[in-house]
Amino acid sequence: MHAGSCDVGKAATAVSSLDRSWAEELCRVAPLPTHFCRDLVVITTHPYEAMGAAGGLVSHLAAQGADVEVLAVTDGAGAASGAIDGVPLRDRSRRRGHILAAYRRLGVPEVRRHRLQLEPGKVSDAQPDLVAALSELVGHDCYPGLWCLAPWRRDGHPDHDAVGLVAEAVCRTYDLRLVRYLCAAWEWLRPEDLPWHRVRQFTLSDDVRARKDAAVALPPGAPDREWVADRELFLV
Repeated sequence: MHAGSCDVGKAATAVSSLDRSWAEELCRVAPLPTHFCRDLVVITTHPYEAMGAAGGLVSHLAAQGADVEVLAVTDGAGAASGAIDGVPLRDRSRRRGHILAAYRRLGVPEVRRHRLQLEPGKVSDAQPDLVAALSELVGHDCYPGLWCLAPWRRDGHPDHDAVGLVAEAVCRTYDLRLVRYLCAAWEWLRPEDLPWHRVRQFTLSDDVRARKDAAVALPPGAPDREWVADRELFLV
C-alpha cells in the first residue's frame, strides 16, 4: 500500500504529462462506452477528488441526460468528527457552498449529494457504514444502465482503497457496472502497475474540458496549474 495523498490538481492533469514510457500502452486503450450509462452514482472519498479524476466523464454523462448522485464519504481534512466542532458553522456552510458551486460549473446543477461524514484516515474502520450507505443508494432501484464511479481499490491512499473495496463488493452484489478512477495513484504509478486489459479512456470535448477546468479551479486555495488533461483513464 502506498500511503500517499491525493493532489486533486495532479489527478486532473496527470494524463497529459505522462512520459514516453506510457505511449505504447496508451495508444491501445479502448474508449469507455458511455452510451450504455443512464444514471450515475459517484463515490468521492474526500471533497473534489472525483471531480479532479473523473469530472469530465461526470460532466459528459450529465449532459447526456444521466441523473447524478454523489456519496461524499468524508468532509475532508479538518472535518473529522473530533475536529469539526471547532470549525465555525459559517465555514462549514461555505465549504459545502464551494462544492455545490463546483458541480454547477461542471454542468451538474441538480446533483444530489449525500454526506456520510466519516473521519478522514479511518474510513476502513467504518466499512459496514459505507456498505449500508452505498447499498441504500443502489440496491432499491437497480437497473441496467446504472453505473457506479468509485476510487480504484489499489489507488494507494488507505481511505481510497477502503472505499474501492466496498464499491467492488456492493457492485458485485447488485450486478452493477463499476468504473474506477485514479487519484492518489498518480503520485507513484508506473505503466507496469496497471492491468491494461481493463483500462478504458474518455476523451474530453473542448466544452467538457472547459467545464472541468472551471470546476477544479474552484476549491479555496487551489494552486495555479496547467489546463486539465484532454482525457481521463478508468478501470472497468
